[in-house]
Parts: sequence; C-alpha cells; structure tokens
Amino acid sequence: MKKTIFLLFSIIFLASCHVSSDQMNSVVVDEGFSIVDRSEITGKELDFIVYMIRADDENNGATTPSGTSIYWEIIVLRNGEMIQRIRHDWSQGAHLPPLASDLVLEIDVDFDGNNDLLVWRGRFGAQGSASYDLYIQYDGNFIHIPSFADIPNPRIDPENQVILGSWRNSSASHGYGIYHFINDELIKIEWLTTGWDTLHDAIIWHDQILVDGEWQTRELIVIDEIGSYADHVLEDCFDYWFGERWHQHFHLP
Repeated sequence: MKKTIFLLFSIIFLASCHVSSDQMNSVVVDEGFSIVDRSEITGKELDFIVYMIRADDENNGATTPSGTSIYWEIIVLRNGEMIQRIRHDWSQGAHLPPLASDLVLEIDVDFDGNNDLLVWRGRFGAQGSASYDLYIQYDGNFIHIPSFADIPNPRIDPENQVILGSWRNSSASHGYGIYHFINDELIKIEWLTTGWDTLHDAIIWHDQILVDGEWQTRELIVIDEIGSYADHVLEDCFDYWFGERWHQHFHLP
C-alpha cells in the first residue's frame, strides 16, 4: 500500500510540476521514510525543488544519521538542468521542522559576486534564535560551511562585507557579534555584551575585539558611573553598533 501511494505521489509530481524523471530518480528516500511535502522555489539565478521526507513511524521507527525523523532533499537546477542534490537533515533541538517552501534562500553571503545557498535550520533555545546552514558556491557547486550555523539570528551586511549575529544571554543581558570570512570559515571578530553583569553588579556595555586570537576590550562602560564623558562614549557605541551599519543590510527572515 505504501509503495502504491509513493508511486501515485511520483506520478502527480511528474505530471503537474514539470519534474523530469532524472530529477525524480535522484531523490533518495531512505528505508522507512516517505515524501510528505514538496515545493518548487524560484531563486535569483537558480531554481530549487525541495522534498520533505519523514519517517513512517516517528515514535518508534527509522531515523536519520543525525538521529532525527525528518530530512529534506534539495534539487538545485540551472536553466532547468539539475546541477547538484543536497541532503539536509532536521537539526536536533529545533522547535519545529521548516516547510519545504521555506527551506532555501539564494543570496551572496561571502561577497564574491556569486549567489550562495542558505538552508533554514529552524529556531533554537528558549529565545528561539534563528539558524541557517550555508553552502557557498565554488566552481558551480555548493560547498557546506558548518561555522555559519553557529551564528544566531544572522544578518548580512554587504557594505562592510561582514555577517552580524545577535542573541540573548539571559533575561537581562544581550549579545551581538560581527563575523568575518577567514579561510572560508566564519570567525567572530567583535563581540558586544549589554545588560546586567554580576561581576560589576551593574549594567554594562562591553565591546571586545579579537586581536591575534585573543579577546581585548574596546570599550567597557559601567552604567552606574555614567557622566558626561560616558554618555558621549555610549552614544558613539550605539551609533557604531545600532546605527546605519546595523539596519541597512539584508535581514534574513
């Protein structure tokens, strides 16, 4: 019965969604899994066909190598021809699995003029931080860059050619980071912490920069000690972190 249903799905996909037999045959459905969702996504230069594949019995059945019950097959097309197939497992700890239609985004992330591929991983933790997997385009293929997934709530700043991240340390403390590509990996080069700090027993503004592999303080403002000079410095810090350079960029959904 399951094979009959799967065959029916395949016929519907091929007949109504312009999927070639080669593209359909390239989709890998693991034993104990079935296709449950499918979407065609039109990018800027490429097109994508995304299949959501779920375990037939999520409570006591097959799992992916990462231990989850869902994965996606992403067919990457250029001018209607398949150039690559990418498998994307549902990430452990994500709140809800993304829909196939929400999975991929084509955009230049490493600022080399070629569009790359961001794959939505979901939201994580008590604060629901957004996370993406990055595949950079190199010689026409997409290469996975694992370090991008570690950037919470990423934003792309093409003017300064950096990636911005933000997160919540606790109910009274927030963090912000600036990341730069170094040898095809994302490295945090500046780090801001704002909010209540138990060491100072006060609200602080602590801006640190990475120098020769070590974190050094750029600015440390203890709010209890604010005077005219501190007010001026704090205003400069706000302009530096939250002015035009933060807001005028591509904000990922």
